[in-house]
Amino acid sequence: MEAELIKENIVTSYPSANLTLNILAEGESIVPDVKNDIAEIILVEGKSFIEKTEIQKNRIIFTGCAEFTVLYTSDESDTVNSVSAKIPFNHIEECVGVNPDNKFILSYETVHSECLLVNSRKISVKSIISVNFISYLDVSIPLVTKVRSSEAEVKKETFTFSKLSSSIEESFTVSDFLELPPSSEPFDTLLLSRATLKDCSFKTVTGKAVAKGTLSLFRLYLTPEGNISHLRHELPFTEILDIPGLSEEDNCDVSFFIRTYTDIFSSDEASRQGFAFSADIGISAVVFTTEKLSTITDAYIPGMAVSVKNQTFRKSEVLISEPLSLNLKESVVIPTHMPDAEQILPVSARITDVKSVIEKDKITISGIIDVLIMYISSGSKAIHSFNHQLSFAESMESPTGNPEIFIKPGGVYSDFSYLSPSKLDLRCIADLNVKISESTDSFSSIDSINVNDMDTKKRPSIIIYFVKSGDTLWDIAKKYSTTTEKIMAANAIENGDLLNVGTRLLIPA
Repeated sequence: MEAELIKENIVTSYPSANLTLNILAEGESIVPDVKNDIAEIILVEGKSFIEKTEIQKNRIIFTGCAEFTVLYTSDESDTVNSVSAKIPFNHIEECVGVNPDNKFILSYETVHSECLLVNSRKISVKSIISVNFISYLDVSIPLVTKVRSSEAEVKKETFTFSKLSSSIEESFTVSDFLELPPSSEPFDTLLLSRATLKDCSFKTVTGKAVAKGTLSLFRLYLTPEGNISHLRHELPFTEILDIPGLSEEDNCDVSFFIRTYTDIFSSDEASRQGFAFSADIGISAVVFTTEKLSTITDAYIPGMAVSVKNQTFRKSEVLISEPLSLNLKESVVIPTHMPDAEQILPVSARITDVKSVIEKDKITISGIIDVLIMYISSGSKAIHSFNHQLSFAESMESPTGNPEIFIKPGGVYSDFSYLSPSKLDLRCIADLNVKISESTDSFSSIDSINVNDMDTKKRPSIIIYFVKSGDTLWDIAKKYSTTTEKIMAANAIENGDLLNVGTRLLIPA
């Protein structure tokens, strides 16, 4: 008697590389002739853009640009001045396991910027860009789904696996003209322009993805009298992306970031004065589809000597993928060596030093929200800044097994209440994107089966068996080369899934 194995190939995806690195962008810049000499640096704010990610075998090349805005004072004037600089970077990172055909997701942020004064006409700037890169490898697994033999008894196991259905690298433009409100102070010189993203979401529907969020804008400028003023503006956006093959049940891991940003004070055709801005918003995403499949893990033929060889495979499954929201409040006192505040400017914040620890059935995620607080002191002509850190620790239930945790910082919304010239209440709402996967090498399926005649003379005419811990009716039937139906009939068993330890079973031939 022969038994033929029918196999079906399935594809599962698991991380081939999970890399967190810091890219250093540094260089020197000359102060333009139209700008005053630098006497003292007040503040440096950096932003970075990764314009290209090239994957080679065991190597990743990141190409981009770091942009700096430096606020300073000069000896020629008591007003605040600003100067900008752009420093390109090209970073090569060795990364074992990546290949050009890997799908990947990328997220990054500028975590540190500094500026040193070389002389009154030259500055040295430096930024550190924190990059998180995860690539995925598709693996084809041949699983046995059927044994072609009318008398074969089989054991099936249903398992869940995740595979990458799409890798998305998209961008779109959000632009507008913001008229200078009548209540605002008149504009003379732009000192600082900041654009951030918040409340971003990515929802899949059939064949499409809906990207939503808010572009938050902040501008610091000088009035004709040399006073410091500012404007805030928020622009919600919705972008629909055509992505064939998507469905509502898909699981997405997504990053939003600003690729480029321009902000210019101008007048439109109606002679309205305001800011014309344009932001190129990038999306990096991987889309997982979760599927189930039953495979045959064991088989035998009653009355025949059957030997089965199994093969072990690696599979990956996304167990949890959800946002974790943080809501932090804290009173902040302005450092004693700094002057009192007359007006607090909109604060900016970022998540840093994120860590995760698994203890028993709990995952604890901790980190720091680093907040830059800027304010204007009395007289409206001097600006000051300092950093304040809020720590957090959040716990969530941990899946069983050996979970792999991937945490990607999201946007941070920060607000404040002015309490006194030396104190403010600070509030931060931050999002973390948490994905928990499990990759295991313990999953197996039949690889081959060999069938021979059995020597029936060695089998006793009557067999009495006492159920042991861990026994299943299928295992007992296989051991004695009979069927579960015959054992159930011989012992008047109605439910074969309920076997009590010590139960006496009559095993029929």
